[in-house]
Amino acid sequence: MSMSTGDNASIARRSNIPLDALTSLRFFAALAVVFYHSGAGFAANSHFAPKIIENLLNNGWLGVPFFFILSGFILSYAHRGIHFDTIELKSFVVARFARLYPVYLLALLISAPFVDHFNLRTDWFQFVLLQTWFPRSGATDWNFVAWTLSVEAFFYLIFPMAFIFIRKLPTPKLLGGLGVTVGALSLIWLNMTPQLGDGELSLFGMLAPLPRPLLRVPEFVYGMFLGVLFLRGLFTRSPWVAYAALATVVIAAASSTADLSQTIALLAFGPLILSLATIGKDSFIRRILGNPLLVVLGGASYTLYLLQYPLRKYMAAFVPDPWQICARVAFAPALVCVSVFVFHYYEGPMRRILRRAFDPVGRS
Repeated sequence: MSMSTGDNASIARRSNIPLDALTSLRFFAALAVVFYHSGAGFAANSHFAPKIIENLLNNGWLGVPFFFILSGFILSYAHRGIHFDTIELKSFVVARFARLYPVYLLALLISAPFVDHFNLRTDWFQFVLLQTWFPRSGATDWNFVAWTLSVEAFFYLIFPMAFIFIRKLPTPKLLGGLGVTVGALSLIWLNMTPQLGDGELSLFGMLAPLPRPLLRVPEFVYGMFLGVLFLRGLFTRSPWVAYAALATVVIAAASSTADLSQTIALLAFGPLILSLATIGKDSFIRRILGNPLLVVLGGASYTLYLLQYPLRKYMAAFVPDPWQICARVAFAPALVCVSVFVFHYYEGPMRRILRRAFDPVGRS
């Protein structure tokens, strides 16, 4: 069953909608992950950090599922009219590779000097983005945050067929599929174990070992359903939905680190993304997030996320001990500056070079 004429018209009306607010939000999500890795332990061991701040820092890793959900949404929006014939599929693969791999490879290589030992038999997994499929292989994590890109690569692999299927669903089945996805997400997130990141899930008292990418698929699919809902215009344009969703995320993340609070925050990402994509540019929150500086920082958020580990290691290695406290304070601003520089002078140019060289659509 194909989309109706009304669905196509809705897509056409949304073909040039700017998503600057979502780009800016990526910066805050990436920064939350950075503070989780660099500040949560300090807050937990200090005697002056309020519990709210400690919870916010410890829940900073929620930026990762936000990126997975947003990825499904943005891909659905960006490829709204694609049919994935041979040329379009090759163009999609080239575009995704150009987006993902250059900075990923750079981050791995500059992390190499800090690898304690090399395991030639297994370390190659991370160079082909397969490390999350073999969590107990004994492979060394050159850049420990890079596991998320292995998951994202799997999402790219399943996206074409999954999107074609979801896009063709009539609206009642689309809403039903969204409900099933929300249920699956809730089931997984309310039954997490501390090893969930390694592919373990506790269901009804039994430990279910699953590859990490499979456990995270519902987050990506949630974003895809949201993207198709957006394209069909099935969402309110009220800015108050954005305020309510943002407040829900912050309150849930600040209240505790329990599974329920984290699940509520995760599910609230959906209406937050949808509302920011639909409300008018004159709304207060869109004006704030549409600030050109925040948009640039959002564009550099991928680089910021991947370079956090190697930059921290370099600063620890080369800054003298008496100045280490200053290095810790300067870490986040330095990371932001380095990320913007790499984004402008490496990530962007490499993406354009690869697409010009290999994208059949871009060269036609």
